[in-house]
Amino acid sequence: MFPSLMLMLPIFFGELFFGIVLAMLACAFRDHWQDRVILCFSVAGMSISYLAMIIFGQWFFAYYLNWFPVWGWGDIRYLLLPVAIGIFSGTGGGVRFYRTVFLDEMNREYLRTAVAKGVSPSKLYFKHLLKNALIPVITRASTVLPFLFTGSLLLETFFGIPGLGYEGVNALNDADLQMLKALVILSAFLFVGINLITDLAYAWADPRVRPAK
Repeated sequence: MFPSLMLMLPIFFGELFFGIVLAMLACAFRDHWQDRVILCFSVAGMSISYLAMIIFGQWFFAYYLNWFPVWGWGDIRYLLLPVAIGIFSGTGGGVRFYRTVFLDEMNREYLRTAVAKGVSPSKLYFKHLLKNALIPVITRASTVLPFLFTGSLLLETFFGIPGLGYEGVNALNDADLQMLKALVILSAFLFVGINLITDLAYAWADPRVRPAK
């Protein structure tokens, strides 16, 4: 469980951070070369196969350049490459989604008023834009979390990380039904927990979602 959390949590927060920041940069430079470069990056991240990224990353960065360990579990160096691959793979779709949400929000009257009043870009994007676009951001984040578990199956198997995904593949190969049942039950609890946290996050982000007293 611990190795899976050490792998999944940095990927989740890395995807969320880079997705939001790059989407905001794309909005700030809409229809300029910066926007096109970010869009090309996001399309590449969405289009390239997850398996192809893992194989290329292992061959080029771990085997050819010898920057990272290829296999095993030890210190933080064993996590750097799989985490980087997971973030690159997931950031592309996040950038496209957040960019669409932010551009739609940019057309709202309150943001046009803030621009006309001379609000600084950092305050405009992080205090006004991001705050009012939190509901779709939370929705996107909640849908990504279950897929991180699926993605960890490949990462843990190819990098030899002894987490839930690695144990699940071994249990499947060994026909260990008890282990597979335990993983299915754990996945179900994870899904229910994520939905509960999402509902609480909705109420925190937008008071209008809270039930009337």
